[in-house]
Amino acid sequence: MTKVRYDGIRVRLVDANGIEKNVGDTGVDFRGEYSVLSGAEPPLHEGSTGRVYTTQGCFFPSVYRLKWEAAKEEVERLYLETVWVQNGREPGSWIEGV
Repeated sequence: MTKVRYDGIRVRLVDANGIEKNVGDTGVDFRGEYSVLSGAEPPLHEGSTGRVYTTQGCFFPSVYRLKWEAAKEEVERLYLETVWVQNGREPGSWIEGV
């Protein structure tokens, strides 16, 4: 599941192994209880971890050993922007159509 975070960064919900989780996936909480992922909200501000919605209710992602991480293409884009800015170029000018 990929969403956009408060700062405009695209993030994806992943488990401890880095596998992306989506609506309909089954998860196990820290008590060993199973439930089905029905939705999620990415962090709304810097101190937030976001929320996951399951058949058992609304929880912090860590209850299901999940976390939000920047999508791979987003990490690459941010790296390229940093390099280009450090070299005095306009961010995004290397991306066709931007």
